[in-house]
Amino acid sequence: MAATKDNKKLILWGPYTGLSTYDLATTVWTAVTLREPTIKNFWGKVSSALDPTTGLIYFPEAANLGTGMLVYDPATSTTSIVPTYPSTVLSFQASGYSFVWSELRKSFLFFGGTGYINNMTAFNQYMIEYQPSTYSWTRIIELAKHCMIPAYGGTKMVVFGGEQPRKSIPAEEENFSSALYMLDVMTMNWTLLSEGEVAGRSSIACTVVGDNFVVWGEPK
Repeated sequence: MAATKDNKKLILWGPYTGLSTYDLATTVWTAVTLREPTIKNFWGKVSSALDPTTGLIYFPEAANLGTGMLVYDPATSTTSIVPTYPSTVLSFQASGYSFVWSELRKSFLFFGGTGYINNMTAFNQYMIEYQPSTYSWTRIIELAKHCMIPAYGGTKMVVFGGEQPRKSIPAEEENFSSALYMLDVMTMNWTLLSEGEVAGRSSIACTVVGDNFVVWGEPK
């Protein structure tokens, strides 16, 4: 889900309903008619983010059966498609990833997620950057279903929790992370802030308010 540039509407991608808008003033939902071939991901884990410089909202893997990225223009209620990441950057279609805008880098950061390679679960080990001005993807931790949120004007990214690869095969229990990381967006260096102080969890929501990081949702 993403908000429009003027913060008057929410834009939501649903696993069965496709693209919808929610008007905060009128509290009315409106379905957006899509002309392009799109995917209705049964996982329901197609993320989105706003490019505040253009007002466009991007949905990785939401077009052309997952091979394209859907771009929605709230001003005209029209959509277009740009290529999603190539196989040289990420070799499988990921689900449960984070996708956020970096104000400092003027680009999107795509991190984590899981998919399948030869019918085996695979984790995305890379942070991937998408530069909308050049339509380019580049590969910049193994996680899925985690939380990532910008902080300090976009100069930092905070990552918490998520599901990690299971420790044994066959695995009986899911392996949840309790680690809290901070990424310096300028240098792309990671710092481990804490680990083990709270229970690991996944599929969570989070925000940053001043110097406070707030997370809520599913516990381990």
